[in-house]
Amino acid sequence: PAAVQRTELAASWTVHAADHLAGLVAEECAAELTDKAFTGRESLVVGWRPVAEPGTDSPTPQSVPTGGTTDISPLTCHLRHGHWLAVLGQGGSGKTTLALLLMERLLADRSPVDPVPILLPAASLAPGEMVRSWIARTVADRYPSLRDAQAYGPDAPGDLVARRKVLPVIDDLD
Repeated sequence: PAAVQRTELAASWTVHAADHLAGLVAEECAAELTDKAFTGRESLVVGWRPVAEPGTDSPTPQSVPTGGTTDISPLTCHLRHGHWLAVLGQGGSGKTTLALLLMERLLADRSPVDPVPILLPAASLAPGEMVRSWIARTVADRYPSLRDAQAYGPDAPGDLVARRKVLPVIDDLD
């Protein structure tokens, strides 16, 4: 009974922490898009094509959308199904803006079981650092309110990463 209560409490903390994090990230996305003076979001034309999955020579499944549009919904649907997405382009071509728009859409349509997208600068990964540790460290540093152990548990950033409640969006891979 005590172990069950601890597990239920940990799950409750994780849900609460993820919801709190989603609110913080949504505010951050809105501020970033405003700072970029990005208006007329519908005018961003996005093109994409499927490529081979990492470590294989075969193309991605046919369920991956192909084409170009001003509607990013197919890309967010692709991400919701656990697929990876690599946004490629020259510096200044709008990759970060697209990432922020995708994050904004994912957060707007987020259900309690969905992970929270977090923009992570690639340069902040220390040499030799494990990726999960990097993500948890970045979440803890950027969102210090998650360190409130009474509200979110003893290690909310680590728990969120361990329970796959964080969707890393890695930026600056130019």
